[in-house]
Amino acid sequence: MSDIKLIAVDLDGTALNSNGEMSPRTLQVLKGLASKDIKLVIATGRPLYQCKDIAAKLGLTDSNDFIVSLNGSVVTNNVTKEILFCDFLNHQLLRDIYLDVIELDLETLIMFDADHSSFNKMLLHCKGFEDKITKGYLASFSTVKDEVTACLYSTDFNINVNKIYISSYTPDVNRFVTKWQGKIEISQEIRGDRSSLEITSCNVTMSRPWCRNGKCSCWC
Repeated sequence: MSDIKLIAVDLDGTALNSNGEMSPRTLQVLKGLASKDIKLVIATGRPLYQCKDIAAKLGLTDSNDFIVSLNGSVVTNNVTKEILFCDFLNHQLLRDIYLDVIELDLETLIMFDADHSSFNKMLLHCKGFEDKITKGYLASFSTVKDEVTACLYSTDFNINVNKIYISSYTPDVNRFVTKWQGKIEISQEIRGDRSSLEITSCNVTMSRPWCRNGKCSCWC
């Protein structure tokens, strides 16, 4: 009998290939975990809205199934839709990050709204809509425009944001990272002359929701 009781699987670059698809073999292996009494949990940087179909495909539709989304800032029950954990960035910190993005002329800024997003809808706050990444991301939801909304961010807004995505040229991104390292949780991916950042509050990561009072556990 296996000592493994739970497996948390990432999606992009792990369970999904470069086209964002799950191979038949991967699907078979992951769905087969239930027969071995091993709990499967999706733990991803994606928002809930982009997880619902994958969860259904994997058969994660039991009242004890849940998803860790947006780099650990949101944990939600798949059936009841109850929010078990939700963290959002400090409002002043959010404004300061935005101002630095403007000052450093970073190309892409996408913020994931905490209060108006769920399995069935998503609200995004952006620096602009003309950069390649933002335009491409929004275009991927062209058939569900009534469910996905994007607006321009303003420092006048008092909004709750779970996660920030930033992308630009690596030297400019590195200057941002140097200033903010240790103040926020930063995951950086470098591809050639460009870098992307995924930002959450300090100590909020995909593994963090499993720990309470210093002891690792799970909501299951």
